[in-house]
Amino acid sequence: MNHGVIAADHLITDAGGLLSPGWMEVRDGLISRVQQGLPPDDAPLLAEAGGVVLPAFVNAHTHLALGFCPGIGDDLSFMDWLHHAMLPAIARAEEDRQLYANGAAESLAELIAGGVATVADSFLDATSVPMLAECGIRGFFGAEVFGLRNPDEEAQLAQVADLELPLARSGLIATGWAPHTLFTCPPRILQAVVQRARREGRRLTMHVDESPEEHEFFVEGRGPIVEIAERFGASARFRHGATPVRQLLDLGVLGPDLLAVHAVQITAEDIATLAATRTPVVTCPRSNMMLATGIAPVAELIAAGVTVALGTDSLASTPDLDMFAEMRALLLSQRGRTRSTRGLAAVDAFHIATLGGARAMGLETVTGRLAPGLSADCVRLDMSATGRGRRDVLARVVWEGSRELVSHTFVAGRDLLGECSL
Repeated sequence: MNHGVIAADHLITDAGGLLSPGWMEVRDGLISRVQQGLPPDDAPLLAEAGGVVLPAFVNAHTHLALGFCPGIGDDLSFMDWLHHAMLPAIARAEEDRQLYANGAAESLAELIAGGVATVADSFLDATSVPMLAECGIRGFFGAEVFGLRNPDEEAQLAQVADLELPLARSGLIATGWAPHTLFTCPPRILQAVVQRARREGRRLTMHVDESPEEHEFFVEGRGPIVEIAERFGASARFRHGATPVRQLLDLGVLGPDLLAVHAVQITAEDIATLAATRTPVVTCPRSNMMLATGIAPVAELIAAGVTVALGTDSLASTPDLDMFAEMRALLLSQRGRTRSTRGLAAVDAFHIATLGGARAMGLETVTGRLAPGLSADCVRLDMSATGRGRRDVLARVVWEGSRELVSHTFVAGRDLLGECSL
């Protein structure tokens, strides 16, 4: 492991801490000291001194393998994108698995170049898992589970016990399950997967109430998803008259070990339920706006005490995997939706993109801020050429930052930007 010092003109330790100048000592991949001022003259530097150093980002939702199909959802509505873009793209990749590998490599390169040290990935193919290990990034992979198309639900239930997870081959990577959605992974199968995950002590991630069509299907029992369920003879597997969040509560799915992704259509009662069950929510503002599904009520989630994390989703539904752009999209969309800046300052977006994501993934004692005993997961920005009058360093990072300014991305003291080559 690298031993040495990272020194900066401005060291942002977390959403509330700034040392100008500041430095931190790294030993065996962990932060051993964080100090105000300049480091000892004889301290070995792990990166050039100066610039801005901050906790590395946590991208709490993406599908790395879909990096092979950027732009396929540019001008499509959610259901059209799902049926006429995503399904054909996946069918193509099932015939040529190299597309998944190419996509994962593209996605990982973007993440590391943009200062991401921790990622939550989920997909139906595990091609990305050995690549995550090879890169040295920290992360979680959720193996997607479906079941809607299987006409024999009993046979599908029997198969849940035999589902296999990929071998991570890295202490930085955890694996678990990703029931796709409540309408593609019917309730009994979903419950079986969740029960198995909890027996094994594994985490879960799941798309929750992402689209108006999903909400309409479960609450009102109508809309295009009704036709899909009927086509596969699965109508009797679902119940209606309650929101997806309420149904997940009744099924015993909600809890702090579940990443509830998107949550765009949730109600005030749903927000209270998520808070009461300590279920974290991952918001993906640009993907949701790109596919015109709406804007999640993040301000209300924060006010209710729900842990909120930030994700980009995949290159199939967002322009890039830039967490700087995602932070700005979060702030702008919420301010436009609520017509308020209350609780929606740059510091809030920064917290959600770092420690909020770490908490959502159960990693708050490992990463998400810069403090002694935590992993040396940090980003160095060369911001000397920027600055439009903002005196607040953290605000400059959020409003003016970009992956082009990232010079180093450290995970456990290792500079992935300089070392990873997929």
